[in-house]
Amino acid sequence: MKVGVFQLIPGSPERDHSQLYREAIEQVEYAERLGFDSVWLGEHHFTNYGICPSILTFASYIAARTERIRIGLAVAVLPFYQPLRLAEEAAMVDVLSGGRLDFGVGRGYQRVEFDGFGVSLEESRGRFKETLEILQLAWSDGPFSYDGEFYKIDSVDVLPKPIQKPGPPIYAAAVSPETAEAMAEKGYPIMVGLTDTESAIATAHTRYRDKRREVYPGGLDLELPVLRMIYLSQDGKSIRAEAEPGFKNYLSSLITEGSPGGKTGEFSQSYGFYEKHFPRLEGLTYETAVERMLLFGEPAEIRERINGLERDIGLNSLICWFSFGLLPHEKVMRSMELMAEHVLPHLKEAPIAG
Repeated sequence: MKVGVFQLIPGSPERDHSQLYREAIEQVEYAERLGFDSVWLGEHHFTNYGICPSILTFASYIAARTERIRIGLAVAVLPFYQPLRLAEEAAMVDVLSGGRLDFGVGRGYQRVEFDGFGVSLEESRGRFKETLEILQLAWSDGPFSYDGEFYKIDSVDVLPKPIQKPGPPIYAAAVSPETAEAMAEKGYPIMVGLTDTESAIATAHTRYRDKRREVYPGGLDLELPVLRMIYLSQDGKSIRAEAEPGFKNYLSSLITEGSPGGKTGEFSQSYGFYEKHFPRLEGLTYETAVERMLLFGEPAEIRERINGLERDIGLNSLICWFSFGLLPHEKVMRSMELMAEHVLPHLKEAPIAG
């Protein structure tokens, strides 16, 4: 099983932003020393939900500070980018990192971000589709042209070319089972997680794999990353007191700043899944979250939970968010240590389900 770490870098008016970045970088460097396989970076704009607006800039800096760990985007929000510029910069990061870039993509969902950039939520699906098509053409050899609704390109050759061929591996965020099926048909591995229950992930993975077998009868070896908030302590009695504030900080930020409904609560037609999902999050209790979606516990308990996910949903790639909700830096580092010492050695490499 592959195990990575996640960095969103939530902000706060009470916290110095440069210090938050220094802590995030220290955590990434420590993750490499501890033996984690990857770091995944989240992109957000205009609110304290996340203060990393340029994940390729951050990725290039991490590439210079590390040697082995893979560097993933979770995710680049494609409707906010000029596709050719994105293709150039991603290829450059792949070159600078020695071919360590994993390219996660999504169409975005936070209305405040779309409003800030002047991009219509209703156009997000079309812009996502065209940008993704352009990326793959741009990373191929030689010049290419493209004639779409939003983007038109006349014989352009994007340079440099990425080290990885035909380009950095692409992963697509899949919030709904319908998106999981659509990405399976197009051939992209999906990324699911954070606010999805284990049963919801199982449903998305089943529909994804069924569609993959239908479209690609021979099957392909794929990693399907699952993002989980995770907190480990050797003192089981202290876990709730230490981790619950961070969980509540994140949930509050998601509901107030991260909704596609924005301040009015009016959801775009193409975000119907979120319209059903967000009210459920508003009533989510700590106890229910721990039972269904959070990996909080002592090391042996976490190891058992992950083994259960491997058995029940075919988990083969786990992304651990240790630094959620402005959790104190020293507690993040200790949680990572416990994971590396007591859990990682037991997650043996296994064939990846196709």
